[in-house]
Amino acid sequence: MKYKFSKIVSGMVLACSLMTAEPNIIHADTMSYFTVLPDSLPIYDNRTGSLVEVGELTKGQAFKAKSDGGNWLQIDYGGYKGYVYKGQTTPTVSVPYKNANTKYKNTATMINAVKNAPVYDNSTGELMQFATIKMGQSYPILYKMGNWYAVDVDGRIGYVHYSTVMEGKKENPPVPDPAPVPPENPNQKFIKATVDTPLFDNRRGSLDEIGKLLKGQEIAVVNDQYSEDLIQVKWSNTYAYVKKIDVQETSDKDFMNDDTADSINQSIIPLQNNEPIYDHTGGKFTPFAVLNNNHRYPIIGKVSSWYMVDFGGRLGYIHESNVKADKGIAVLMYHHILDAKDLGNWEGVSTTITTEQFKSEMDYLYQQGYEPILTTDLEKFVQGNITLPVKSVVITFDDGLLSVKQNAYPILQQYGMKATDFDITNRNGDEPIGQSFDPLKLQSLSTQDIKAMSDVFDFQSHTNGMHNLIDGKSDVITQPYDVVKNDILISKNILNAHSFAYPFGQYNASTMQMLKELGFVSAFTTRKGYVNPSDDLLQLNRFGIYQSTSLQEFENLVSH
Repeated sequence: MKYKFSKIVSGMVLACSLMTAEPNIIHADTMSYFTVLPDSLPIYDNRTGSLVEVGELTKGQAFKAKSDGGNWLQIDYGGYKGYVYKGQTTPTVSVPYKNANTKYKNTATMINAVKNAPVYDNSTGELMQFATIKMGQSYPILYKMGNWYAVDVDGRIGYVHYSTVMEGKKENPPVPDPAPVPPENPNQKFIKATVDTPLFDNRRGSLDEIGKLLKGQEIAVVNDQYSEDLIQVKWSNTYAYVKKIDVQETSDKDFMNDDTADSINQSIIPLQNNEPIYDHTGGKFTPFAVLNNNHRYPIIGKVSSWYMVDFGGRLGYIHESNVKADKGIAVLMYHHILDAKDLGNWEGVSTTITTEQFKSEMDYLYQQGYEPILTTDLEKFVQGNITLPVKSVVITFDDGLLSVKQNAYPILQQYGMKATDFDITNRNGDEPIGQSFDPLKLQSLSTQDIKAMSDVFDFQSHTNGMHNLIDGKSDVITQPYDVVKNDILISKNILNAHSFAYPFGQYNASTMQMLKELGFVSAFTTRKGYVNPSDDLLQLNRFGIYQSTSLQEFENLVSH
């Protein structure tokens, strides 16, 4: 957020005409350390000539001042100079932290905070927050370690969790203040709603209403020749559609707030239907559209208590009290399905569940209106190319077991649901479709079974013959690179696969590299968690559904 004239901090007005001249720099051997007094101390960027809040320092934490400009202390932040208000600090005699950066330099890799991203000290083996990177701000990293990015905050190494940032965003260069206004596109067309006009999602070729443009309101046109009946308009990073009979073309737009941007890795869900979106031109909140509540809406930022969304190329605001955060999409992982009376030796084996349990879970999804989607749609969702309804779920099975055909397939077929089976292709024999099912054995699907189940199942790769565990380690990570790659290629070609599930959830950087080389789009782990836009497509989370999973736990897992 930009503050062009003044900023109130703890009752004090800070004049922002500060840095017309560079403050005197303290020599390195006389560096001064200061401790933060309030709960959080804002860090400002002043490269545009206006103070922009880019981060915070945490109460009680210490930092190193490189210069003292009277009311302001200069620090190193994000690869440039940051400024904090000296009046909210107190000098400290010695260096009060252990995680000083003495060896690492910033790399070219940037992360972009998709929410206010905490930065943690881990020098004692326990995570302690000492700073924050503000939502929307870019920051260079030192290195990546597992799910954590290491960053330098004023000469101090901190760690940022991958769930709070998105990798690969380049920092925008400073823009002169005031920023130049881009020229109007003389060919841009606009439409005005003649009635309260539905906007539709059309990803499946059938119209699904996601919101309305209120009567008399206008939005920009992307393609007015999309079809005989529909006009295409912008919807966040993708598109929505309006019926031509509900709008009229207008040459002069009557709204000013068309300064939109790409969405970030965060979505919101309205708490009720017809949730208003407001125009804020001139400082007045005026509703111009509404959102439906079974759809997630990617945001482009947040100001105070208001989320910003792109509605047809028009900047809109929705209050945080009227929405909830989107957890993401649950991908469910199943293996072996047996009737309760047939459990036998599989009693208590976590990856084997009863047919009765599976039916109750699918019945819940059906009764609540969930849409099981396939991995193709999930990939597009992660890439930001489509949005998906709130009640979307992915149903997956590992190993290609005959019990799935015997006990899960009829239930999915009954409810009209789709699912994905990650198949081990060298186990698919040439038995007839009606091969005899024996609950005492662990049997695999035949190639004929796979063809017969294609009305419900999408089959993807779980290797050809690498689903083996020796001394607790998967063949995928122990066998030679070329051997594993060739095995997966065989499976890919048999199934025409674009998605992969890591056997036993085990993989490494080499595994991901070979999947990239083979043209796989996505890969699934056994790590718990939801799937969100901009997640790593080759490290997607899943929730294992086990014998011990109660129906209440299942409901809590999939619900928002």
